[in-house]
Amino acid sequence: MFYLFMVFALVVALIAVLHFLLFLLSFAKSSNNKLSSFESGFTSVGMSQKSFSLQFFLLMVVFIIFDIEVVLLLGFVVKDFWSSVGMMMVIAFILGGLFLEWKTGKLIWMF
Repeated sequence: MFYLFMVFALVVALIAVLHFLLFLLSFAKSSNNKLSSFESGFTSVGMSQKSFSLQFFLLMVVFIIFDIEVVLLLGFVVKDFWSSVGMMMVIAFILGGLFLEWKTGKLIWMF
């Protein structure tokens, strides 16, 4: 256990030393060309970072989470009773999360 701790401490120390050396030896100079967005050879028009709707972002997050969970449901092989119970628990957690988000007002614009 002590050997494992010493190896971990050595790796952390090495990372810290290398990070410090990188900070000292880097020649970071900011210029307008580095700070502007690259537009395929054209000059930038307008702001490079445009704002987007927070509701759209929340919809994307909810879609990704539920999409991944539905894909996980495809892996269930319903051979016996306990597999069915496990699948029903996963479905219950998915629906519980959906109703919780709906109740807190995160999905109020959808329904």
